[in-house]
Amino acid sequence: MIIIQKPAHRLYFVLLLTALLSFPMVNCNNQGSGDSSSDFAVQPGDVTAFTIPATKQFNITHGAIVSDSGENCYAIIFSSTIDSGSYTGVAVSIDPEADNSFYMLLYFPGSSVPANITLDSANPDHMIKVRDSGTTTFDVFDGGSISLSFTEESDGTYTITQNISTATVGSTGFSISSLRAYKY
Repeated sequence: MIIIQKPAHRLYFVLLLTALLSFPMVNCNNQGSGDSSSDFAVQPGDVTAFTIPATKQFNITHGAIVSDSGENCYAIIFSSTIDSGSYTGVAVSIDPEADNSFYMLLYFPGSSVPANITLDSANPDHMIKVRDSGTTTFDVFDGGSISLSFTEESDGTYTITQNISTATVGSTGFSISSLRAYKY
């Protein structure tokens, strides 16, 4: 169990949940033991408190420039297992609880944050999804590529730098001017 010290950061978990639920889930049936609530118990030392740094920020172009920064900026890096494969991703949002605010999700195969990666629209395992403010539908990665570098900072965040982008998402140019996300 995790306890967050700042109430405003509970939205990070909404964003993370949204990101994880956007992946197709397969094999969610109960298999093996330990699948009932009676098998669950919190033991001393299981609860950890942490503070999410306020250094998060993003400046992304998808038709228009969208940016946010500071304590209430929603920018996270996550790792997850989907269909027995490991994926790493980045999710950012202006308001993760609203179904019509800016939201960007990108993910790729991997179990850790890479130093560099090039996402290519021809690779079905590379994904970028963007929902622009005022809409309820997502545009998907449909052309070109984007090359990114990840630099770990001392506060648990990563600075993500775009090296080259010819990417289009929903036939609209996509680029990342700056992005600093918390590694969840």
